[in-house]
Amino acid sequence: MKFSILRILALFAISLTLIISCDSDDSSSNTDTAAARETQMAHLYDNYIILLQQQHVNQANDLINTSNAFTLNPTSVTLLEARDSWKAAFLTWKNIEIFNVGPIQNAFLIPRVHTWPVSSTGIESRIIDATVQNSDDVDIIGATIKGYAAIEYMLFNQNDQVVIDQFTTGATTTDRKAYLNALSENLASRARESQDLWIDFESDFKTNLESGVNGNFNRIINAMVAGLESIKGRKIEEVLNSSPTDITLFENYRSQISKEAIKANLDAVYFTYTGDFNDIEGFGVEEYTSEVLNREDLNVELQSAFTAAYSTLNNMNDSLENIAITDINQLEVLKDDVQNIIRLLKVDFSSAASIVITFNDNDGD
Repeated sequence: MKFSILRILALFAISLTLIISCDSDDSSSNTDTAAARETQMAHLYDNYIILLQQQHVNQANDLINTSNAFTLNPTSVTLLEARDSWKAAFLTWKNIEIFNVGPIQNAFLIPRVHTWPVSSTGIESRIIDATVQNSDDVDIIGATIKGYAAIEYMLFNQNDQVVIDQFTTGATTTDRKAYLNALSENLASRARESQDLWIDFESDFKTNLESGVNGNFNRIINAMVAGLESIKGRKIEEVLNSSPTDITLFENYRSQISKEAIKANLDAVYFTYTGDFNDIEGFGVEEYTSEVLNREDLNVELQSAFTAAYSTLNNMNDSLENIAITDINQLEVLKDDVQNIIRLLKVDFSSAASIVITFNDNDGD
């Protein structure tokens, strides 16, 4: 159980609202629930979502700079800097993409930022045809040849020297450089678009507390479930179900950061559950479970399930790509850990909180 100034103030506000609005036992209960949801939505927005948006904008701008530096002077040093910038921005995006709700979902922003697997043949065709020279050109091409996955392909498709050679020799060098820079610039534009959408969404996000499928508390729980289903399904099970084991089915097999990407997704779900962001303890789904639903038993189960998943990830001393070859049982354990969290949220919590789960695990991500 957490104790902090934010949490105490949140519970005080809920209690005060309950006292003021106690026309009947039922209305008091409804007010208590609404106040808790309002507190949680405001805390989630102010201390996590909107801060991630600014962080992502900054990192996307940094990626423009390092991509330009690499294309101007392709060396092992500038390649490493571009790769590091891509990784930093991408992992922040993996936190952000969980929150595919409301206007963000309506704008189809997620697939325009990151769709995988990437079409390497499509990218190479565009480079040969010289049809992508700037960010506007990127806007009108398909999702499988732009975004983070496309940049990953261009920076990680071969070993360092081969990648450097691709940007220094050959008839398509100039257009390859233009493509990479255009992709980076377009990503920065999408990062700003995402930030603007969330800024415009603030008021509705914090105040739309209806219990139905369009209420934002309901949407966030569904987003958490969808994120976990994506981890279990596309990011783990597809590899487990392949025979022989096909590591190219991992999300980031070229850069070999599939494990880090899964952890970033899991972090977004877990931090939303606990309400603890950037060393700030606040009112999250955890407090809602314990204080509003009076289900500390369920909170204990969920905390234990998250701990198990993190323990499995932290005990992996290699990339998922290598682990799939050397000890695939670790992937099986991780899949089961994530499935346990899904069950607790999708069945137990949703039932206790009267949440309508609309996500279908055949929807993909």
